[in-house]
Amino acid sequence: MHSVTSILLVTKARHAAAEATAAAVSQWLEAHGVACSALPADCPSEKLVGRARTSDAILILGGDGTFVGVGRKLAGLDIPLLGINFGQVGFLTELSAVGWEPALERLLAGKMITRTCLLLAWELLRGGTPIASGHAANDVVVGRGAIARVLPVHVFVDGEDMGVVRSDGVIVSTPLGSSAYALSAHGPLVHPKVQALTLTPISPFFKSFPPIVLPADSRIRLETDAAAPDAFLTVDGQEGIPLCGGDVIRVQSLDAGLRVLSCSSGTYFQRLRERGFIQTDGTSAPEHV
Repeated sequence: MHSVTSILLVTKARHAAAEATAAAVSQWLEAHGVACSALPADCPSEKLVGRARTSDAILILGGDGTFVGVGRKLAGLDIPLLGINFGQVGFLTELSAVGWEPALERLLAGKMITRTCLLLAWELLRGGTPIASGHAANDVVVGRGAIARVLPVHVFVDGEDMGVVRSDGVIVSTPLGSSAYALSAHGPLVHPKVQALTLTPISPFFKSFPPIVLPADSRIRLETDAAAPDAFLTVDGQEGIPLCGGDVIRVQSLDAGLRVLSCSSGTYFQRLRERGFIQTDGTSAPEHV
């Protein structure tokens, strides 16, 4: 990683502890010769992107949801992200809110580990006309609305008809998102080094298919039934668009991924255990020759 001379701090909106830590971090960085500025995570996307373009790194102070939201807004920018955790799990925001100084020293010394996470690009068509589009860091979900009834969704992968899935919805997720909503729908955990998408039905009714791992370059098409009840398109659990019968949602991976910084030398499986995704009795299996 190149030298860091400018850092943008993005804080969880209206979170006093995150804002106070941002002020302390800013003072520490400036004392180390690094220019910095701060924005709340709910600021307009244009303002966030504009400020990010002049920064060498983005430091996000919030939970995993804040991290995902900022990452989605900055999709396509080749700027690394690092997080200080003010949430519950801290799977992405790995730095503690206390004792962050050694990690920032590693950042300034260029000793951080960088990994690239796959992102999604989606497009909503109504009557054959695109009406909305965007990006996702975790997942794109076509799910039922307020009425608790089965939602028919016609699924196509690379033009091949997978049939109509009758369920509470369908999740298209990245490896990053495989530990989020898709996991609660019994989808597989996907190692971040695996370039793949997952397609997971939510509580499917009768004839369906199990969660499927697809190549990263797959093109997925989801169509709502013309006579379907109310449905929603949800992006990363943070943005929602009401759908109409016959709407088409196209989803594919984005060429440019999300660059995430880490100071941990621990493995992916260690992080899963530490955060409760894997629970074992702690015994070791015998070694195999």
